[in-house]
Amino acid sequence: YALALLAKEVAVVVPGVAAAYELMPNSQERRARHGIGRWGVLCGLLACTAAYFVLRRAVVGSSMFSFPRLTHGFAQGAALTFSIVAHYAYKLVYPFRLNPNSEFSPPATFFNLHTLVGLAVVALTVLAVVRWRENRAFVFAVAVIVCGLGPVLHIVPANQVLAERFLY
Repeated sequence: YALALLAKEVAVVVPGVAAAYELMPNSQERRARHGIGRWGVLCGLLACTAAYFVLRRAVVGSSMFSFPRLTHGFAQGAALTFSIVAHYAYKLVYPFRLNPNSEFSPPATFFNLHTLVGLAVVALTVLAVVRWRENRAFVFAVAVIVCGLGPVLHIVPANQVLAERFLY
């Protein structure tokens, strides 16, 4: 995992995926088999991630928290996140005209088409997970997608608001 982090920083999602897998409802015998060992692995992954961020700050001289916010206030920040979700959902359905450095300005208000579509996508995803919560494969697939998109939804400011290269 440490080598993966040094090779590609998107590997930072691995602890989230591992936690999603370990914390999913499962049979009692699997839970009894793992015991405390699963928490040790998750804590080790999180410690490695923390060490990576410390090393990155020492080498690069900045962290992911040093980028300026593009939004003003909670409503515009939430609108930007939902707009990004809508854009990525559109690219999932229609993956043409991809642009590695797209211009994507934050929405001025919460009530615009992009934001409302992103809100609908999130609501439908939550409803689907609630509806099919017994299907472990489906819930795990949604958790993997959420963990993968989490770092690029601009909840924490990044150097680029949106780029389709984050979708791989």
